[in-house]
Amino acid sequence: MNRLIETRDPLKYRHWALPVEVTDGVGRTYRSNYDAQGNLLWEEDPLGRKKHYQYDPEGWVVRMT
Repeated sequence: MNRLIETRDPLKYRHWALPVEVTDGVGRTYRSNYDAQGNLLWEEDPLGRKKHYQYDPEGWVVRMT
């Protein structure tokens, strides 16, 4: 049985084309994560500092930490 088990995108994008990992020309990597609605949940800079986001039911950012 030939079934697709996994796909990998070398550009590190989610299926709705939101980047989850970007490396710039000097090797610094930025990471991010999104929920099922495409809302940014957190982003991480090359030094490992994370910024988290929370949303209300309408999708507006209500808190950043």
